[in-house]
Amino acid sequence: MVRRGTRKRVDRSDWTGLLAAAEENYASACTILGERKYRAAGILLVHAAIALTDALTVRAGGVKSTGEHHQEAVDLVRELLPTAAGLGPALRHFEAIIHEKNRVSYTGDAFTSNDIARMRTHYERFALWVKQQLRT
Repeated sequence: MVRRGTRKRVDRSDWTGLLAAAEENYASACTILGERKYRAAGILLVHAAIALTDALTVRAGGVKSTGEHHQEAVDLVRELLPTAAGLGPALRHFEAIIHEKNRVSYTGDAFTSNDIARMRTHYERFALWVKQQLRT
């Protein structure tokens, strides 16, 4: 049996505020990269990716994932946009970002410029796909 996850109904017009939050977090991440604050930039990229996902699901279905497990957000996108072109690769980019969440947020592991460059690439590719979906 598939568990549906924790969800919250949201007015569909709220997607624009969520997109703005994603863009603000991404811009802040890029700004602090110049200061070599890679861990902080990584945290901002995680939050930007989550806000992008929320913007997409709110616009598509008037709902967003509120669970602690971000796989629920992935499942919600699959449910709401099952036939979207490029869905699989886009969600792999999101999952790669979320995979880094625990490391960047909760461990003392070093987070390098290479780590953040890889994470940023995943974010930019995911963001491009999400914005294409938001235009349709």
